[in-house]
Amino acid sequence: MSPQAWLTELRIQEAKRWLRGTSLPIAEIALRAGFSDQASLTRTMQRLSATTPAVYRKAQKQSG
Repeated sequence: MSPQAWLTELRIQEAKRWLRGTSLPIAEIALRAGFSDQASLTRTMQRLSATTPAVYRKAQKQSG
């Protein structure tokens, strides 16, 4: 795994933690996790996790 891929994965994991544990807006979570904007987080998360931040958050609330 390249350093860039590792960092991206780390950012996604951090965003998922905030999506599960806070009610912060997704745009704010994107910035805190190191993405340039909400669209960048959404594209990256969809590519790596096959889901969007909004769908992920909703699924976590329903299961938890």
